[in-house]
Amino acid sequence: MRHYIKLFGIIAAVFFSGYFLELVSESAREHIEIFTEILIVFVAFSIFTMTWYAYGKSRDNHSLFLGATFLNVGVLSLLHIFSLSFMPDFITSNSPQKAELFWGEAMIFLAIFILASVYIYHDSLPGFINRPVLLILSIFIALLSIIPVLFFLDHLVPMFISGNRASSGMLLLLAAATVMTLYAIYLYARRLKRTGQKNIQFLMDGLIIVTVSNFVYFSYEFSGHLLMATGFYFIHLSLYRSSVELPYEKLAEAEDRLRKDAEEKLKQTMAELMRSNKELEEFAYVASHDLQEPLRMVVSYLQLIEKRYKSRIDADADEFIDFAVDGATRMQRLINDLLTYSRVGTQGRPFVPTDCESVLRQACANLEIAMKESGAVITHDVLPEVMADSGQLAQLFQNLIGNAIKFRNEKPPEIHIGIEQKGNDWLFCVRDHGIGIDMQYAERIFHIFQRLHGKKEYSGSGIGLAVCKKIVKRHGGRIWVESEPGKGSTFYFTIPKERGERI
Repeated sequence: MRHYIKLFGIIAAVFFSGYFLELVSESAREHIEIFTEILIVFVAFSIFTMTWYAYGKSRDNHSLFLGATFLNVGVLSLLHIFSLSFMPDFITSNSPQKAELFWGEAMIFLAIFILASVYIYHDSLPGFINRPVLLILSIFIALLSIIPVLFFLDHLVPMFISGNRASSGMLLLLAAATVMTLYAIYLYARRLKRTGQKNIQFLMDGLIIVTVSNFVYFSYEFSGHLLMATGFYFIHLSLYRSSVELPYEKLAEAEDRLRKDAEEKLKQTMAELMRSNKELEEFAYVASHDLQEPLRMVVSYLQLIEKRYKSRIDADADEFIDFAVDGATRMQRLINDLLTYSRVGTQGRPFVPTDCESVLRQACANLEIAMKESGAVITHDVLPEVMADSGQLAQLFQNLIGNAIKFRNEKPPEIHIGIEQKGNDWLFCVRDHGIGIDMQYAERIFHIFQRLHGKKEYSGSGIGLAVCKKIVKRHGGRIWVESEPGKGSTFYFTIPKERGERI
């Protein structure tokens, strides 16, 4: 009820606006009449233009059909303007009767096709009815409407015009148009109740205002014109909602739904991946831990056989024993390294404030023998305190410095640990002057069990840098290398200044 009170207020405001325009001087009436008539034509053509171009996105046949309807109404209203007495003659002599007949045709045409539009749904038109076909049909119907007024005016005037105003015949046709429009409003009200589409309410409001304008027009011409333009504007709002806003809202909803589905799938995938990684780490830990004892026994007995029976049998037996002992020892070292790798994720300690200089001293102490044998010289900048697992940070320094000692050239290794602030991270670097690395292997060296040299050249299982990467990743940083063969390598890694463990 409140809605219709507002609608009545709009109708009253527009009516009185037109009423006050009626009071202007006679010399200004022609200009005001042209303005109010053109306003109707402008809104009618804007409805057609909007629905025509929006159809590519909306595929809304109902809106397109109404757009074609208002194309014809706009053409007939334009011909009504061209036929006014003070306008230049349009094909035939202009007269008030000619203008009134074009206006009557526009109203009859509008009522018929508004009623027909009730039965046009979003996709109810036949497949062959597309935009070009509908445009051609609209032009054809408009031409059929124009011909009787232009060429049979003398026969039509007595039937529909009395003096300069509508006769009983015209009033009867307008009454029929009103009945059709009211019936269309009733049918649209049922559709609104059934579907709840808010744009239908605007369409009904526009049709109510258009119906009122037809009756007002006979007594208050300017008010009738303004009410007609207002009614067309409400219909424009309805079709804008159905052919422009709703398709884009549906598209946005579909995109939002796809995005949420993708995010949900990503969360599920990440959760599954985390679970799988955790299970894999636990399996690697359990497997390597449980293999320790039987392998230790195998190694012990092979070493015992080597001690007791070596040189007592033939040379082939001695060689076989060496192979067995070497293979078992390497297997034991490999399992120990695998156990170390798995412990990064499963046996890590909580992060606490950690003095990097103290951690570096611990790493160097663990490498004391290798440093003395190689004559390595280690220097470092003043290192900060970070939130870290001190044991794993020591393992990180130990692996990187140990590699710098192992992969040295003829000169004693010179190793420098540098530090630099980069935004919210500490950037560490471990620089050496060793044999260097070809940068095509810069990613590969951080993969588990990846070696660039044979085991006879350099010992190791190829797991040290993989452990480094896993430690840095757990601390929320990243690690990479810059190197040139023969000139040394610089390993960089970052540690956030303030951050908890990365899950």
